[in-house]
Amino acid sequence: MKGLTEGLELADFVGATLRVQVSAERILEGVLVAIDHHCNQLLDKVKEQNKGTVRELGLVSVPWDSVMSIKISTDQIKEIGNRKVALSQAIV
Repeated sequence: MKGLTEGLELADFVGATLRVQVSAERILEGVLVAIDHHCNQLLDKVKEQNKGTVRELGLVSVPWDSVMSIKISTDQIKEIGNRKVALSQAIV
């Protein structure tokens, strides 16, 4: 996976859909809106999966110290990388 993320920065993932595991049974899936200098995340359009139930939460702040793992699809990483390359080539 390192090859896919090479050249990408944390800010490049803003707008991507993330799956953030915050406990053994709780996963938050939403669009990354912002990250602060402590790596706390602000997710929008969040759906929470908890013990087999799903509910919509909307805008959620996720403290970094509660994050167990973060997942993003390979397709999204490729898209972000391609967008960054295209943008850098468009700059004159």
